[in-house]
Amino acid sequence: MRREYKIPSILGVVLIIIFAAGSISIRHVSKKYEDTRKRLDEFMMLMDEYKSLKMRVDFLEKRLSSGKGLSLIEEADRVINSKGLKERLRSIKPVSKRDAMGMVIEEGEVNLERLRMNEFLNIVYQLSEGVSPLRIKRMSVKRVFDNRELLDASIIVSSVIKSGTGNER
Repeated sequence: MRREYKIPSILGVVLIIIFAAGSISIRHVSKKYEDTRKRLDEFMMLMDEYKSLKMRVDFLEKRLSSGKGLSLIEEADRVINSKGLKERLRSIKPVSKRDAMGMVIEEGEVNLERLRMNEFLNIVYQLSEGVSPLRIKRMSVKRVFDNRELLDASIIVSSVIKSGTGNER
């Protein structure tokens, strides 16, 4: 081979080798970038989930600490009295009480009679969404036989109280 063709062909081979090495390097960097991008997206998703759960925990802790140190029966009685429905209250009785993870979970049954629909909805809203740390677990509603506009309601509510608040009996 002639000398004039030797140098360009060697230069061409060297350029091909450099181009191949650069291509492999670019693919490697691109793969690392994609992996890092996926991890970043996963981290952002976990961070958003953490923030939403943190907000929920803060809300529940605020609601839990907003209780005035009253037992479940006293709290349910306070809610019913605040609506002026003391005469419609048939009974409030405790159902169960158990300890779980440093908390006392109390359950009670509230029986109300001869309620109008609006009064019933106000009581349900106040029990579940009010300031008190009560939660409605179950409820049954029946129409009064002699007046179909009135309702009898039985509501099972639960209350979560921190163990150190002195509400344990």
